[in-house]
Formats: sequence, C-alpha cells, structure tokens
Amino acid sequence: MDAPTCQPTYRYQNRRRHASLTPPFPVIRTQKKNRNELNGTVNGYYVEFSGKDGYPLKVESLENVRDGVRLLSVKEQNDCMKASVFIPEHKENFFTSRINDYADINLIKKKKRKNNDLISSIDQVEAASVRSLWLGKPEDIPSEKKTDVEIWLRYDEKNQLETIQNDFNEKCKKWNIHTDLETRIVFPERVIRLISADLNDLNLLLNDCEYVSGFCEAEEPVDFFHDMRSEESEEWMDDLLSRCSFEDNGVSVCILDSGLNDEHKLIAPAVAENGLHTVKTAWGLYDSQDNSYHGTGMAGIAIYNNLEKALVSKKNIVISHKIESVKILPNDNKNRRNMYGYITKNAVSDAEIENPERKRVLCMAVTDKPSNGMPNSWSSAVDAIVSGSEEEDDIHRLFLISAGNVDPMHTRDYQYPATNNETNIQEPGQAWNAVTIGAYAGKVELQGEGNVGLKPIAGKQELSPFSTMSLTWEKGTPLKPEVVFVGGNAASDQYGYTNTLNLSILTTSGDRQYPFTMFNGTSAATAQASNFCARLMGEYPNVWPETIRGLMIQSARWSDEMIRQYCPKGLLKSTKGERAELIRACGYGIPDYQRASECMNNSVNMVVQGKLQPFAKNGSRINLNEMHIIILPWPQQILIDNPDTDIEVRITLSYFIEPSPCGIEGVDRYKYESCGLRFDLSKTNESYNEFKKRVNAKSESEEEQNSLGSTGNNWLIGPTNRNTGSIHSDYLLGSAADYCNSRYVAVYPVGGWWKTRPKQKCYNNKIRYSLIVTLSAPENETLDLYSSVMNEIQSKNSIQV
Repeated sequence: MDAPTCQPTYRYQNRRRHASLTPPFPVIRTQKKNRNELNGTVNGYYVEFSGKDGYPLKVESLENVRDGVRLLSVKEQNDCMKASVFIPEHKENFFTSRINDYADINLIKKKKRKNNDLISSIDQVEAASVRSLWLGKPEDIPSEKKTDVEIWLRYDEKNQLETIQNDFNEKCKKWNIHTDLETRIVFPERVIRLISADLNDLNLLLNDCEYVSGFCEAEEPVDFFHDMRSEESEEWMDDLLSRCSFEDNGVSVCILDSGLNDEHKLIAPAVAENGLHTVKTAWGLYDSQDNSYHGTGMAGIAIYNNLEKALVSKKNIVISHKIESVKILPNDNKNRRNMYGYITKNAVSDAEIENPERKRVLCMAVTDKPSNGMPNSWSSAVDAIVSGSEEEDDIHRLFLISAGNVDPMHTRDYQYPATNNETNIQEPGQAWNAVTIGAYAGKVELQGEGNVGLKPIAGKQELSPFSTMSLTWEKGTPLKPEVVFVGGNAASDQYGYTNTLNLSILTTSGDRQYPFTMFNGTSAATAQASNFCARLMGEYPNVWPETIRGLMIQSARWSDEMIRQYCPKGLLKSTKGERAELIRACGYGIPDYQRASECMNNSVNMVVQGKLQPFAKNGSRINLNEMHIIILPWPQQILIDNPDTDIEVRITLSYFIEPSPCGIEGVDRYKYESCGLRFDLSKTNESYNEFKKRVNAKSESEEEQNSLGSTGNNWLIGPTNRNTGSIHSDYLLGSAADYCNSRYVAVYPVGGWWKTRPKQKCYNNKIRYSLIVTLSAPENETLDLYSSVMNEIQSKNSIQV
C-alpha cells in the first residue's frame, strides 16, 4: 500500500483532549481480563492503531525493536490507515510516555510539539482482533466452520525459530487445534504454518501466543480447462516421429501440474530418465481425466511448441531438451486447501534431487484466485525458490507461471477487452522473480458448418480473450505479465460467447483413445514460453537464469494491434501512463526467438553478467556500497558517419531478490525485496566522471527520499513505471547523432531489507544481475553495427558478450 504521504498529518486543536481519547490503558485492561479468563499465557498485548480518515498514520514510529514493541501489519480500509502492534508486558510506557509528553501543558505553552507527528496521526486505539491481523479479504475470515488457515509467526533471529515453533505446537495441542508439524515456509523474520481452525480457535491463539503476526486464507487452486478432442490418426504421429531427432543437451522443462501420461507416442521419446515425480505418493505419477489431462497437454506444447505445424510440415525437427513432470494435484481434482508454497518447494526439490545436474525451466500453470499484486505465501515461496534463499542453496532458477484466465463462456456480462482489463492476474503470478505469461490471439479464421454465424472475439495478435492482467494493481507492484504467447481465441454470435476448436491450440491428450486435444488460455502460452526458454538455455548453456529471462523480455515487441488497443494515438504520442497500461495488459509484447538468440548486422545484443555488493556496514550504519559502470563497445564512428539514421537503444536489467514477506505494507524497514537495482545510460557527451557523479547523486536520492529522479534521457516507459519488481526494461528512440557518445551504463543499488534489518546480518551479501543492451537500426538500413561492435570488443575487451 502506498501511504497517502501527499497529505499532511492531521492536527488536533485540543492536544490534551485528543490525548485523553487515545491512551492504550483501556485496551490493556480488556486484554488482561480476556487472557485471565481464557487461561492464556501471552506475555503482552495486541493493539490496533487507526489514523484519521484520509490522513497518514506515522507507522514507523509505532515500533521499538529494542523494547520488543513490534509492528505486525499495516493496511488501509476505506481511506483509513490501520496498524497492528504487539506490546510486551511492562513496556506500555513506550506509548504512554509519548502521549503524556504530547499533552504536557508546560510544553504546550512553550509551543514545543513533542511527539506531535506520532500522536496526532493516531485517531483511535483498540485491542487488535483476528480481523486486525487478517491479511486477506475480511469476508474470508472463518466463522464457526473449521477451515485451513495460514498463521504467520514472527521471530527476530534464526536461533529463536525452533523455540517459537515448539511453543506454537504446544499451544495448538492445548487448544486442540490441528496443525501440520511438517508443513512450514520460512522467510526472514516470518515462518508460515498451516492450521485447521474456526474463528474461536484464532481468538484463542491470539490470547495465548505472543508471536502471531497475521492470519491468511490458505491457498486453493483453480479449476482447469476442459479438454477438447480432435480426431487424428496414428499415421500423423508416425510421420512426425520419423522426422524428429530426440537429443539430450542437459536441459529440461519441468512441468509442475497434474502429472504426465508418458506412454503417449509423441511424449515418450522426450521424457527425461527418472523424470516423473509426485509430491504425494498416494496421488501417483500419471495424469487423469478428472484433471482434464492438463499436465499432458502442457507437455505436448513444451516439447513441440506448435504441434499442428510440426504435424503438417515435412521438415526434419530436432528436439534437444527433455521433459520432467512433478504431480502437484490429486487425481480427484477437489481443490483441497493447502500451503501451495510448501508443495511447490517440495516439487522443485524432488526433481532436483533425482537429476541434480540438469538445467531446468520450471513451468507451472496451476493458479489460484485473483491477486491484488501484493506478495502472499505462495508467490513469496516462488521468489525464494528462484533466488535460492528457500534452502540457502544459492542455486538460481528460471520459473515461468501462467497469468491465469478469464473464461468468456462462464463470465457473467463478459465484454472484450473491458472484462480482461478488470480481471487480475491470479496467484502466484505476482511473484517478483518469476516470469508471468499472458496470452494473445493467434487465430481468427472460422471454418466449417458448425461455425456459421460466429465471429472471433479478438483480432489477430490482439490480447487473447482468456488473458488476465494487472491494470488494477496498486502502484509499486511488479509489471505483469512480462510477455505474451499464443493463448487461443474465442467466438461470439447473437446468443453469446462460445469456444471453438478452430481458434484453439493443438496438443497431446492423456486419453489413450484420443491422442490429441485442443488447448487454450495462458496455460498454452506458458507451455510455449517454456519451449522458448529451453531452446535458448540449450543454445547458451553457460548463461544464468537471470540472462535467459532478460533475453526473452528484451526480444519482445508489441504488435500493432496491441498498441492500437491500449495506445490509440500511437506509441510515441501516448503518455507514459498509457504505455504502462499497455505493459500491464500485454507485457513487453511477443518474444522473438531469433532476436533473443542471434545478433544481426543491423542489431546487436551486448550482455553483461555481474555481481555487486549493494551495502556495507560502517560502524553502526549500513550504507550503499557499490555500483558498476560498464563501458560499452559503442560503435561510435559508424554512428558519427550516419547521424540521421534512426537508432533504438534498448536496455533490460534482470536480477532476483530474496523475499521477506511480513504483511507490513508501505514501511521502508519492512520492504519485501532484499535489494533493488536500477540502471541508467549516460547522456550524449556526458563524461565518465560526470555520469558517475550524477548516478551517485540519483542513487542517494532514491535511497533516502524514494525519488526516482530524472535520467536525462527520454525513455519510452520511464523510471517511474519500469522500476518495480526485479526486472526493468526500457528503450530510447532517436538518431545516431543522439546516442553516438552514450556509451556508459550504470547498474546501482537502492534500498531493501538487507540494509534496514541489520539483525539478519545480510548487509555483506552480494546480488547477481544480467544487463542486456541492444543497439539496433531499422531493418531496411544497411548499417553494420555488429561488425563495428565486434571490432571494439576485440580491441578493448571491455565487455562480456
């Protein structure tokens, strides 16, 4: 949540009267009485502070770590900021002394406004309830029926973790509350456990356990698409297999889904040895009709990318990567509530333990309810898996997640694309480190008698009617989806909307009787994205997952149709806000494999993989420590010789953050990301020292004032919009004369919890990044940028390519 800092703190005319209304004494007396009646043992009090409607609450001043006064959560309800705080017993003076000083008549007469900002920002103080600490929608709070609930427990240092969990286990046993002793997700300062509880159980824990920081509804996966059958014959499969060469370059697409029927003729040759796994033995390894054979459908696209084209083509095809499957759903598909972050972690671990040497593209099209863009336990677990912080193994991973779907056939009052614009990407698609995949419409041709009177909903290369987006997410949330692949189309007539085989995507079926089926939505798009990344990873086996992710996004371009949908005045005449909406609907566009994997004469990719230490401890302070300035092998002479030629400079910075979800929004100390990185490009004729000085000042400004500042360049997207999440991409359009001397690129850090939480002792950690710079001229230009850049590299050896 962005605190409404644009408005001043509310000022009360009568300070003494206001102080008399806000002391926490009645709250503490009430909680003591409740605790004694329940035979509770909590050593302190849960208190909720509310601000004046429309005014900010000074939440950072509500915490005192030294005295154990801890800020638990911050949220906004109906324009009112609320903060939940735990106050240890006998530490009430932390607040009462400040209230007394605020109301001291002598200080008032002397016009000394002591603690004015803090106390004036507080409108009401009351005992915190389950509702206060609920991290989701209030309507999801359980009532009299027991349901699966995530409980978030806080801790300060790792040596406290087991003690706190053991104490929690005893409290659950005491109150007969079922908890899974093995299922847990651990983050810095938070551990998440799963319990089965009703509202009374949650109240009992709140009065008997002093380490509660929040409650949340447990995750529940959504239903899958129903498969659609297509009559195909054995001859088609035999012909395709006769033209396929199956190799093994050590790369796998690992599909986390409903299992895999590996006996399918077209799938069996591509399955990795010991490549089938399940998170629960009772579920088995194989796909089922109850799950619509979803995992098997994902595999067909992940292997062949465009199976229809492969079948009708007469060309030879080389399949170099393998397929792995981890079953994360039961066969009955009853959508049991569970901690899907824990299941996802175990699924990845199972695959890696069996085949530890393999490089993987993790691919998951199992999603939950729509997200508001804020982290939850599942998305945070994905971020931890990707960054290697989940088990502190420092293994970085590439993870693709579907954005989730709108179903025009089952969505009341569906309107294209208005309904898509209002439908949020589903959890865990808000994960910062994952690549979230949206969909665009590939086919528009409707043939056959059964399609008479039907019209396609979307035009060719427009947003798919199935695709969700992040247009309604709050500021500061990641730009999602990052890219779009083909996700199928739907049709309509005078009676409404309908699905049609002609507009869907052909893939493999788990049904032995019918080897082919039709697929659509962001699941199909995510499977295509996994094929894209697996091929790229095989072609460049030594590059990092951060680089594969960056190259895919760097290669993406919007179709003209997408631009017309969201920037009707044209890309260059649109505002940066309109362009940000275009990204939140269609990502950075449609990736192009050739553009990602090859340099051409008129277009060259320059890639730097680096590692920097963002912070360092200096006495008691933790300061910004290091930035990198890369001197690019800029083809200055060829740009100088062709000053009027149009040039595009595109930069993508990709890195993985270590997540720390605390359920506290808008407070700098509790930032979700471990560290943020930013990039900047030198202006024309700006010297190295001038550029370094400017970036240093901008880094300090963003660190201290959260100001993005001016880059001095007219970026198409702009830093205000692009600097969210953990991948930042933008580009400049101009003449060769504009950029002939812009040859320095800086990568610099901004704040994160590594800096603001010194007890975690992460201030000496380093962060990896991949920086991709593309210099290109129009296709009809004959400028040989590639040769010029290669000559610079050979003479100066100043960049890794």
